[in-house]
Amino acid sequence: IPQIGSADFDTKGFLSFIGNGGKAIVLEQNSLNKFGIDLSLAPKASTMTFPLNKRHPVLKEINPDDLKFWRGDNYVTNYEIVRPFFGGARAITVSGGNLGIEHCAILEQPYGKGNILFIQALVGEKFNSEPAARRIFQNSLSYMAGRKVKEISTLVLADNSNFIQTLNQIGLKQKLID
Repeated sequence: IPQIGSADFDTKGFLSFIGNGGKAIVLEQNSLNKFGIDLSLAPKASTMTFPLNKRHPVLKEINPDDLKFWRGDNYVTNYEIVRPFFGGARAITVSGGNLGIEHCAILEQPYGKGNILFIQALVGEKFNSEPAARRIFQNSLSYMAGRKVKEISTLVLADNSNFIQTLNQIGLKQKLID
């Protein structure tokens, strides 16, 4: 598998893999442009992040204090995802400043039938020195390995029987609701 960000990284192939039910865990990045998804990073180093979704499996056995002042230099992040408010992304941990809670350290992004877990917390960098980093990584692996591929449903309302024939012709599965 080509390394993300390398010269031979295939963004279309990656998105196709995810869109068809693939799963990816993406650790610390300094840019998200290579993914072809409408997310962006801000150069924001935080010593504290906060659980937004305490029940998310990635945070299993992680207490709020575990997301603060990581060993070494105290930093939990160097770059953070600018918190999106569209596209189905779910912030798992957040941070902020004088403008509010505007960044994410851990974010889940569904894409097609698949899912991408972006972890900007320094999990890779501090894996050997920070117990919370190891726990988050292990939880992430368990969560993504156990996550089922979802069947996507879309509701189409139409009175025209010719339209139903068109759906059949293009091979869409359908269920007629009376």
